[in-house]
Amino acid sequence: NVSAFRVGLEAMAMAIRTAMARLRASAGSLGGPWTKGEGWTRRSSGSAGESDPEEVARAARESMEQAEREAKENLRRETQEAMELLRQLEADVEKSDFPSLEEILETDLDEEERSLRRDEEKKKQEDITKQRVRVVDDEGKANAVGKRKASVANVVLWQGDGTYTVNGRRFSEYFPNFSQREEIIKPFLATSTLGQFNVSATARGGGLSGQAGAVRLGISRALQFYDPGFRPSLKAEGLLTRDARVVESKKTGKKKARKSPQWSKR
Repeated sequence: NVSAFRVGLEAMAMAIRTAMARLRASAGSLGGPWTKGEGWTRRSSGSAGESDPEEVARAARESMEQAEREAKENLRRETQEAMELLRQLEADVEKSDFPSLEEILETDLDEEERSLRRDEEKKKQEDITKQRVRVVDDEGKANAVGKRKASVANVVLWQGDGTYTVNGRRFSEYFPNFSQREEIIKPFLATSTLGQFNVSATARGGGLSGQAGAVRLGISRALQFYDPGFRPSLKAEGLLTRDARVVESKKTGKKKARKSPQWSKR
């Protein structure tokens, strides 16, 4: 299969690298039966004495040529064995329904790994959802608290016709900015429940942006309490995560948290 095909490719590459290393080793050393000590000495005899330099050079060349021929022969043999193994693997792949080599090389392994992680996370969230129970009051309303920066929002959610109020006013009037209104309805878009619930929120502290984020988190949590089956969809969109970012405090000697006063050299 695919793993065996890759093993064959790696084996062929390793055989070629080994043979080339042997060839380089043989070409880089003189070798042969001659060694240089006190004068040129033949290893086989062990006797020291002067020898003809031309004879020494000729013997060294013959030895190097012999080593090069042996290395080339080893390379040829190992390459043939690797190619035979590769042909056998290709024949096995053609007989089966495995993808071709081009398809294997074009496969995005990182994307497959990310997909597997997403599936595992989804299954994990489904298991968590099965363990959760519905949390509503006697009137069938879900209550939750959301926070963002310096804002806190108490949210009450129940089944209705899609009326959303914040501090006693319609959310479209309370939040004039379209992006802030979009924040409010994100949980309903993620769970495909837009217009099926009524929301009454009380927001305090911070500005409109922080209050919009607090109301959004409160609605997401209230939906999860009303129906635990909404949790995977909300979790996938990051709507159940409390945004912990706040304004960094001012520092002594600075105009703000990081900004320094203008500096004059003279």
